[in-house]
Amino acid sequence: MPIFYVFMCMNVVLLIVLVCLSFFGCQQTIELDLPAHQSQMAMEFYLEDGQPLRCTLQESVSFTALPLNPLISGAVVVLSYNGIRDTLKNVTEIDTMTRKIYNYTLPKKLLAQPNVIYELYVRDTKGRVMRGTTKFITPIKISKSDYVFNSKDSVSAGVFFTDPAGVKNYYQALAYKQKPRIEINERADLELPDTAFEGKEFGFYTDYVFAKKDTITMRLYSLLPEHFAYLESVEDAVRGNLNPFAQPALIKSTVTGGLGLFTTLNFDEKRDIILK
Repeated sequence: MPIFYVFMCMNVVLLIVLVCLSFFGCQQTIELDLPAHQSQMAMEFYLEDGQPLRCTLQESVSFTALPLNPLISGAVVVLSYNGIRDTLKNVTEIDTMTRKIYNYTLPKKLLAQPNVIYELYVRDTKGRVMRGTTKFITPIKISKSDYVFNSKDSVSAGVFFTDPAGVKNYYQALAYKQKPRIEINERADLELPDTAFEGKEFGFYTDYVFAKKDTITMRLYSLLPEHFAYLESVEDAVRGNLNPFAQPALIKSTVTGGLGLFTTLNFDEKRDIILK
């Protein structure tokens, strides 16, 4: 689902929720049976071939708290693989293109090694320990890209690939306009398993969010099963947070001793300039 659609839907749902709360507030008191919150370390760490090591380490907050997770300082963050130990420094960086904040970084660029297990170790100043393991896999190749114009000359971008037969695969297709900073309405993505097209060719099209002469980057991510499960659980948590009558969803973390995601980014990429 395009991200800008997600935010639009969230606004509509929020309005409905507020109306419902206003109505029920005149009738009776609504009590939510929420589990007691115990603060934990929350990690987001992606390993990408040829890129520096960067991750975000935060403190989890309760279901009813403001959506602001405090950054954790003073922790030990170590990545180990093939006899190598890389210790990230507690230095903050901001990705100017995505505006994402990282508070543990190391400028050394990672060289992806297939069939090697990458291990994460984190210990904070409270003595809490987080661990995780992951590996690189061979990504499925993009077979072709396509572009469709509507009557207003807006463009829908499409990406096609062939799913290998006999293997359970999970994908994320992403399309965005190449520029120094990516806006929400200039990208679209979709996560899906190969359930409906196992062993067949499959195509994904965006909405008409691009224009002639735009440079479009198309990426096809091949996701590890635990990465896909994490993404699904996050979406469930977002939907649950918009429903005052729902219990908060459980995040399916890929780490132990905390919450979050430690995984590799395995993708094929195609970049085109849209010409009519």
